[in-house]
Amino acid sequence: MKNIFHTAVTSGELLGKRVENSYMKDMLQAIINNGNAVTAISVNDLWVEVDDEVGNMNFQLTRDRLKQI
Repeated sequence: MKNIFHTAVTSGELLGKRVENSYMKDMLQAIINNGNAVTAISVNDLWVEVDDEVGNMNFQLTRDRLKQI
């Protein structure tokens, strides 16, 4: 994963997108494309999405969860 990230930062691109416009899902897809396994885990508690722009903070649900975390 570290080498994929380093390559993306060095080249400025991740899966054909500018690094600045990439999301965590793009990084995960690059890891999968590189032949590495990615496994899902269950989250049975509160969570917030952190790979999106600050726009997520405009959602009341996100603000409520952050207060509880």
